Formats: sequence, structure tokens, C-alpha cells
Amino acid sequence: MPLNPSTTPDEITASSSEPVTFDPADGKGSVYGGPIRDGGYSFKVAVGPKLVRILGMKKLGAIGPDGQPMASQFLPPRYNTKTELKAVVEPKRNALSFELNVEK
Repeated sequence: MPLNPSTTPDEITASSSEPVTFDPADGKGSVYGGPIRDGGYSFKVAVGPKLVRILGMKKLGAIGPDGQPMASQFLPPRYNTKTELKAVVEPKRNALSFELNVEK
């Protein structure tokens, strides 16, 4: 499941409607993120080392109490809540790729 963006310090461009976020690696500063569409994403982000979190939700075929379709996270925690994904956004155009391996 590849995610292959091209990025600049002001804009990250790549290619689903699930979010990807870039958190400051030191925990200080703003979190930047947006939805994944057609296998990629595009949003502004500050330069520097980041922890990358990617969510992937799968519809369960049921409706929840709020009237919305129920979904569950299908990506392992190593890509989101306990992310192992790291990136450094440089002050130039960046090309960041993430290969997500999901065991079935």
C-alpha cells in the first residue's frame, strides 16, 4: 500500500479520504495534516523532523448510534497511535514515500 507524495516546506502533495498527519518529532509546535485522496495528500507543513501518522478506516457495514456508518482502523498501530514512521521536511521540494505493510 504505497503512499508517494512530493512535498515542499509549504505544501505536501501525494496520492482515500483518511487523514495523514505530520507531528513535530520533539512534541513542540503544530501538527499538520489532511486527507488522503487518490493515494496522496496535499497540505502545508513546517520544516523539520516529523513523526508521521496515517489512519486507514474500513467500513463495517453497520450504522452507529449517531446514524453514521461504523468503521474500524485497519492499519496497525505502528503507522498511527504508536507510529514508527519518520520524515524530515526540508526547505526545498521533498519527495516522501511510505510503504505500508498490512498483514491480512
